Amino acid sequence: MVKIHKLKEFLEQNKTAKLKQIITKNQDQEVAMLIDQLDNKNKVKLYLLIPTKRASEVLWEVSQYSRKIILRSLKNKYIASVIEKTESDDSADILGEVSERAAKKIIEQLPEEKKEAIVPLTKYEEDTAGSLMKSELVSISDKVTVQKAIEALKKEDLVNINYVYIVDQTDKLKGVVTLNELITASPNQYVSSIMKKRLITLDANMDTGDVAEIFRREDIVALPVVDQQGRLLGRITVDDILDLVHEEATEDMFKFAGVNPNESAYDPLFDSIKKRLPWLILNLGTAFLAALTVSMFTDTLQAVVILAAFMPIVAGLGGNSGTQTLTLIVRGLALNQLSPASYRKIVLKEISVGIIHGMILGSIMGTIATIWQGNVMIGLTIFMAMTISITLAGFIATSVPMLLKKLKIDPAIASSVFITATTDIIGFFSFLGIATFFLQYLV
Repeated sequence: MVKIHKLKEFLEQNKTAKLKQIITKNQDQEVAMLIDQLDNKNKVKLYLLIPTKRASEVLWEVSQYSRKIILRSLKNKYIASVIEKTESDDSADILGEVSERAAKKIIEQLPEEKKEAIVPLTKYEEDTAGSLMKSELVSISDKVTVQKAIEALKKEDLVNINYVYIVDQTDKLKGVVTLNELITASPNQYVSSIMKKRLITLDANMDTGDVAEIFRREDIVALPVVDQQGRLLGRITVDDILDLVHEEATEDMFKFAGVNPNESAYDPLFDSIKKRLPWLILNLGTAFLAALTVSMFTDTLQAVVILAAFMPIVAGLGGNSGTQTLTLIVRGLALNQLSPASYRKIVLKEISVGIIHGMILGSIMGTIATIWQGNVMIGLTIFMAMTISITLAGFIATSVPMLLKKLKIDPAIASSVFITATTDIIGFFSFLGIATFFLQYLV
């Protein structure tokens, strides 16, 4: 890949041939990475040199900030020319990134066929099957012969087409055949006699998480999307699902770290500050609660100063244990592997894991503390505190994400910050509370 300072030099000197050569030699993701590193003016300048066939792919690879700058700078006519060469699902996504007023003007400049393909897609909610589907597909009447069907297919653009959908006169989906089945069938047979009638279909309003689970379970490359009357609307392909899973996994990872999912390493300074600061303020608030808990036991800490050395160990292990459980539960919920019927069993299992881990780790640390300080009660205090802290961490890390899921709140958003704060407070409170109770034996 070209060095960024060299790219900037070519842009400043308007060396169009060199810039086009760089675009040609690099993959879409690499071109997007270069765009993200440029200033706003040069982002647009380089993007406009990308062939329109690649323009939409690069647009989805750049950061959200760069995409916003590019779309804001482009003329509606140019965006329309990009959309013309883009599949319907990506076209709808592009329209979703611009203002409603701009979207209407862009749609007006599209050919009638393209309008009919993408306008219906813009009406679906973001996390539904309708928002993922593409209108491009091949459908034929159930009243035609195989020979007539093949003749009709020769007139179609068969790029990335695996299945031919069979519909009746009202566009109601009746069955499906593969291209291979159609080609090898007897020419005089009716397609209705060779089609597969037992179909897996997706409702246009189905949640995207459920769609991804069906693809995973069925191991299939494409599925038809229908409305409530069973009319064929479009199809979803496995590449759309792979993109969805990748985006959701990345989003969950960002949320776990308290980072805005739309942030990029190349975002401007103040944009990054604005996106991260609210989470840090929330973290500051939870840290203050932990400090407030410790302040309740200042007399105990003054009497037995060595307790301060063990506090981070008790709270830290509770936090780490809670994070382990939280990761498993949130991922299980995201993949629909956990059902409401299994919640009680899982909670009891994680509590049991917490008790055993707490007793083992508490025994190890308690023994070390006893030998180090020559006081068995300090060791016993640590043992009890770690057992309580790790057990409660397991319970909270299991029940909170499940509760949030039940309330239709994304478990990844609030769980991480909440679990860390709660385990710290529980760790400090249990350790210093037990130490206060046994204070006469610790001094």
